[in-house]
Amino acid sequence: MRRHCIIKDIKGATELKLNVLQLNPILVHAINQKLESLYTMHRLFEQNDKDAYIAEHGELIQGVITGGHTGITNEMIDKLPSLKVIAVNGVGTDAVDLAYARSRGLPVTATFGALTEDVADLAIGLILTVLCEICPGNDFVKTGKWVQNPSPRAIPLSRRFSGKRVGIVGMGKVGRAITQRAAVFDCPIAYTDVHQMDDVAHHFVPDLLSLARESDILVLAAAADKAKGIIDATVLDALGREGYLINIARQAGCRRRPGASAKRRRDRGHGPRRIRR
Repeated sequence: MRRHCIIKDIKGATELKLNVLQLNPILVHAINQKLESLYTMHRLFEQNDKDAYIAEHGELIQGVITGGHTGITNEMIDKLPSLKVIAVNGVGTDAVDLAYARSRGLPVTATFGALTEDVADLAIGLILTVLCEICPGNDFVKTGKWVQNPSPRAIPLSRRFSGKRVGIVGMGKVGRAITQRAAVFDCPIAYTDVHQMDDVAHHFVPDLLSLARESDILVLAAAADKAKGIIDATVLDALGREGYLINIARQAGCRRRPGASAKRRRDRGHGPRRIRR
């Protein structure tokens, strides 16, 4: 079986193109073009019978490109005996068994930092959206209710963001970028993490419950693989009825069942408002 696709570069020298398995699509056309020019691409997501495709081509594959949510299973890794690298087109590596990859001598790369500024922008956008009631106001106008009730009193008063106490859960790259933006709004900022950061001047709170009690807005920015289920009913109770939870991390940071019970308590007059991306 032919293991490589042989091409010639512009100088006429022969070189080998690595065989790369792509598990899900990349939306940027220029990146796809670049990949095509450098590698022999095997787009698994386009195949109807993926198992058959792996059985036929798996021995050739030397690199895998996957997404942060998709990752790669250990079972698939075992079916790729020539695999040399796993490249995650995203920030998170929690969908890859890093210990298993390490045992196989496989480096795992990711695009860390590529979306930091965008995610931080979105966090501030979510805060402004929920505090200023932007979505309800937009719906009020678009559904024609403003024509029926042309009075400022028809829309409940919103709340200002400036000066609100912001608690950051996870002072990594995203947490720091959110902090910089929140500081522009004159917000007192505190944070919690596995330990205090020597290069962060803001107030460190060693436990999550205390941070929730001291915050008007709690922003979950911790890495998903280190923060699974850390937001539960007790945290929501500590944040309180007038508090806001902004989850800019993965959904796994919030426990489902306690969150549902917290929602019922909120509906009875307890518990914070929540929004996630």
